[in-house]
This record gives sequence, C-alpha cells and structure tokens, in this order.
Amino acid sequence: MYVGCEDNATLVTVDLTKHAVTDHNSVGETPDVLAWDPGAQRVYVATESGWVSVLERRAGHTTPAGAGRLADGAHIVVVDPADHHSYFPIAAGTSGPALWEFEPTA
Repeated sequence: MYVGCEDNATLVTVDLTKHAVTDHNSVGETPDVLAWDPGAQRVYVATESGWVSVLERRAGHTTPAGAGRLADGAHIVVVDPADHHSYFPIAAGTSGPALWEFEPTA
C-alpha cells in the first residue's frame, strides 16, 4: 500500500502482509494523487506543487526513478497499464486547459 503524506512530502510504502512500513521516499510538496502501473511496477505521485515523482517497486522496495516539476496544477495523474503512458490534465496550458501525455523512457 502507498500513502502520500502531505505534512512532510513523503511517500510511505506499507507491506500489508507483514503490517510494516518498508520504505519512506521524498516526493514533491503536498502529494495528493497516486497512480499505480502494475505492469511496469511503478507508482506515480502528483502533487499540488506541480511536482511529479515516479518510483519503482523492485525486490520488495520502492526506489525513486525520477522526479521533476511538470506545471502549475499538475496534480492529477492517470496511467494506462496497457502502454504505460501517463496523462496529466493541466488547467492552464499555453492556450487554455490541456492534456499532457508522456511515454515511459525505460
């Protein structure tokens, strides 16, 4: 289970079978939307501050794969498990609202 903690900008990973916290990872300020891609074993964390973090689940641990500031209002994320593309609705694009799509790099 993944828990986004707003007070300290942390993603906590909980092993529900062991009832134990297995990892703490820093993410952008005020995480509010998480999306899980089961095929790629990745969790995407979108934040109210516009930062997006991508973490991978490998060998029982969650490790950072990358992070960056995407845009103001980029705090919604959807991942397509079929092709692993991520989608971010942006409220104020260059010409109004936009839907940004990203292809995974690895």
